[in-house]
Amino acid sequence: MQPAISFGDIFRAMVVAPIWETFIFQLLPILVVDKMIESRTEEEKIRGTSIIVSAFLFGMAYYLTHYLDLIKFMSTFFAGIVLAYSYALYKYKEKNPYQITVIIHGLSNLVFYIPALIIQMTTK
Repeated sequence: MQPAISFGDIFRAMVVAPIWETFIFQLLPILVVDKMIESRTEEEKIRGTSIIVSAFLFGMAYYLTHYLDLIKFMSTFFAGIVLAYSYALYKYKEKNPYQITVIIHGLSNLVFYIPALIIQMTTK
């Protein structure tokens, strides 16, 4: 039996984690890598090294905190690519990349909570 999901769990998954993780795993790595490779054009920055570095760090954080689970690494690495690409794309478009990426991250976390919530509601 799975533990009950509380409002606090959903709040952390949709608000707290996306704010913190977007800062740590998208904003900072992309900023640092882009500063290290300043010769690239803005268009080149939306693809390539900074996105891979960001996604790798995101995946490794989950890999290390989920008992060295390779499946967790792979799934969060690919999710990290989507989030880092979103951040880089909206940064390139000058459209509030941090806020947009936090929203995308929060909504994607909600999608993963919906099945668990449905199961929890139907088993009570």
